[in-house]
Amino acid sequence: VQTGTETIRSSDSTAGVFAGYRHQLVGGTVIGVEASYARVGGDDSTRLMAQGGYSLGRVLPYLTAGYDLAQDAQVYGAGIDVALTRRLLGGLAYTKADDAERIEARLGWRW
Repeated sequence: VQTGTETIRSSDSTAGVFAGYRHQLVGGTVIGVEASYARVGGDDSTRLMAQGGYSLGRVLPYLTAGYDLAQDAQVYGAGIDVALTRRLLGGLAYTKADDAERIEARLGWRW
């Protein structure tokens, strides 16, 4: 008799867009909101997220939490954004919704 669990991992490419707003409070605390749409391995993902972080000059580590409307699931995670120029941002984000984890490389334009 064999007992145990089986772990299934898959890796899919993702393409998407995001838009949001961030505001820096006195002392370096940053709060914000973000909406995003992504096509992940043939499935749609539409998320509304709140963010909170702390500005370290050109680097912004943050925590995020929200909801994925397409998957009907709560989402939480963490990320880091770096100001590459005055307008161009690059970053990485990790999120988890139910049993699905996602790591994203992001490129954004600051208006």
